[in-house]
Amino acid sequence: MSGFDLYQLTEEHRYLRDVVRKIADNEIAPHAAGCPNAKQVRTPRG
Repeated sequence: MSGFDLYQLTEEHRYLRDVVRKIADNEIAPHAAGCPNAKQVRTPRG
């Protein structure tokens, strides 16, 4: 077991991350695209 195991996400954390990402992509991003400052917002995936 390496010392880096502490930084690995648990299955529950990965699931939560995926659910939150799906909500952000489907519910928030479409509205943010119409925001006048949308080009100033940085996202990890684009």
